[in-house]
Amino acid sequence: MLLMILACLYICCAHYGHNMAYIRTKERQGKSGTLAYYYLVEGKRIDGKTKQKVLKYYGTTPPPVDVEVDSDTVGKITKDLINTRPSSNKLKEQLLEYDINPPDEEIKGISIVYNPPLRKFFIRINRA
Repeated sequence: MLLMILACLYICCAHYGHNMAYIRTKERQGKSGTLAYYYLVEGKRIDGKTKQKVLKYYGTTPPPVDVEVDSDTVGKITKDLINTRPSSNKLKEQLLEYDINPPDEEIKGISIVYNPPLRKFFIRINRA
């Protein structure tokens, strides 16, 4: 779902001449089967053709998902994490209670991020 949204944003921005960063996935055959590799890339139009520049390599671990939340929600989520120490599935249920859509994959970790320039809190969800 996230990749579809980013792809749609990229198409709109590329059409109007803006550059947009998005996640690209490449699948490769390995000894243990097919592996997905994740890249953050920026698309640019040069001479009518789209060129991609890799901004960040994530490897086989999907990039984290950042969800903006208000300070009250951050406090409640922190309290829940400390008191219940939930499993991945239980954590997904708790996030849904706060109107946060968790990723389909297993949750590897969760952290609370504060961005001072924006004065905003984010819940960063690391996927397995």
